Amino acid sequence: MSPPATFSHDDALALWANGWSASEIARTLGVTRNMVIGAVFRARKRGDVRAVQKSPSWSDAQRKARMGWQKKTEYIPVPDWVPKELEYVYRTMATFGSEQEAASYVRKRKAELQGKTA
Repeated sequence: MSPPATFSHDDALALWANGWSASEIARTLGVTRNMVIGAVFRARKRGDVRAVQKSPSWSDAQRKARMGWQKKTEYIPVPDWVPKELEYVYRTMATFGSEQEAASYVRKRKAELQGKTA
């Protein structure tokens, strides 16, 4: 893909400094993502401040909401009715899902282990 006559490295760097991603800039300017990344790389190499002071495209609140599923710091107690061999399953499911889902799944597995159908 040859660059369009209107492609300007200055335009790409201005958008980059405003927090746009390389993909967004490429779509807007009608160039490839690698052309944008190359322009930013060369600008950084020569010390262009606009390329270095890129603001993050995700706010802290958005990043925390997006990453929230990965960390749940509270300890989830396992009920007494959960068999010892299913405690890990219960705790894992309750951590990454909900305690109700974990309880439902563990009840089914407990019934299977006891030879009953749920």
